[in-house]
Amino acid sequence: MVHIAVLDTYIDSGKRERKNGKKVYHYKIKRKKVILDRKRKKGKQLNHGTICYQILSDNTRDLNYVLHCIEVIPSNGKKGNIKNLIIALEWCLENNIQIISLSIGTRDVLDGEQLKPIIDKLYKNGVIIIAAFNNSYTMTYPATFDNVIGVCVDANEGFLTNTYTYIENNNIGIDVIVQYNLKNTEEIMGIHIGQYNSYAVPLMTSKILRMKIVAPYISSRNVRYYLKNLAQENRKV
Repeated sequence: MVHIAVLDTYIDSGKRERKNGKKVYHYKIKRKKVILDRKRKKGKQLNHGTICYQILSDNTRDLNYVLHCIEVIPSNGKKGNIKNLIIALEWCLENNIQIISLSIGTRDVLDGEQLKPIIDKLYKNGVIIIAAFNNSYTMTYPATFDNVIGVCVDANEGFLTNTYTYIENNNIGIDVIVQYNLKNTEEIMGIHIGQYNSYAVPLMTSKILRMKIVAPYISSRNVRYYLKNLAQENRKV
């Protein structure tokens, strides 16, 4: 079974995790270690991580997989600690996670330099990392790295809904442009979800998960080949 890790804010999966029949584990970082969050409070928290979780869940209802949710950013603030992200990524390497979904990132070059060694290790071990660019479409780490699938949303809405287009030789490292329609998720959560790069990541993660389930041999080393060949010309006429 495929194991996915979502690294984000606190994720309130609530009753949805039981309803969807997925096995979901929640973790937090304490004293520089990733630990199982056994005492987490289940409440209605409509934060960034919860929205990303819901998008992924809504697009994988028919799939069986194990989801590991790691809180690396405090829910009461937008800024995280790069050290916590590195700790979480190292945990993913040690615990045989196969796909990492990152709707977060940093524009700080020094942070990028700290991230590079663990990103390289994950890549060498076959782990597929999908990461978002910032909404200004500038250099974002780890999304801009060559061994990470960098994702952004089709802000101009020039592509067909819930499709992706694979790009090569982009100056800042964008690999995939995603067009999405999240009306179902919006109805479930009772909110409006705009066009943001971070929310394109869980949708792209769901597509790569489907590939991985059908073809378990897909890894970081060959996923770009399959993304390119399975992408279609999705521009609106």
